[in-house]
Amino acid sequence: MAISIRLTIGDEGQLASDIFSQLIARVENTARNSATIVAIRLADELNLPSAVIQLLAIRISTHPDSLFWISEIHAGSKIITGALLASALITTVLNNTIGESLKEGWRHTETHKMISASVPQIEKMVISEFKRLFDRQKGMPLGSDLEVDPVAILRDEKTSIIKITARQLRSKPRF
Repeated sequence: MAISIRLTIGDEGQLASDIFSQLIARVENTARNSATIVAIRLADELNLPSAVIQLLAIRISTHPDSLFWISEIHAGSKIITGALLASALITTVLNNTIGESLKEGWRHTETHKMISASVPQIEKMVISEFKRLFDRQKGMPLGSDLEVDPVAILRDEKTSIIKITARQLRSKPRF
């Protein structure tokens, strides 16, 4: 239930740590916002009460763990591979929020079956929302030396990969 992500940063030398941190924060924030939007949309489709929908959004936005798990950083090439855990968090939060009140009987309800069966749909929705939100943010904050291309989505039989390509711009000499 993790969506693969590949982040490639091109530059002509050393990558500034603040630019790296900004890019990772942008991936994390986009993952969290996409998860919140998808969870709200699914909860609405399940006709859940507004109080439950608000609780879902709060649980996702305040979840203490990152939704972007870095599994590898390749030395020299600045290629970062990892996983977005948004789909897993959405499923867990939906099951826990709704299932809390039902306890044992929850696993046998139609809603639980619908949530469990909709995992592939949740992943597609998260990928779509991630792409929309990440691309909507035009570049990095003012003063940043990083340029980011639009997100590409690569698919094969087994998985989807979110591909992000960025370049550190050369700083212009100051006279």
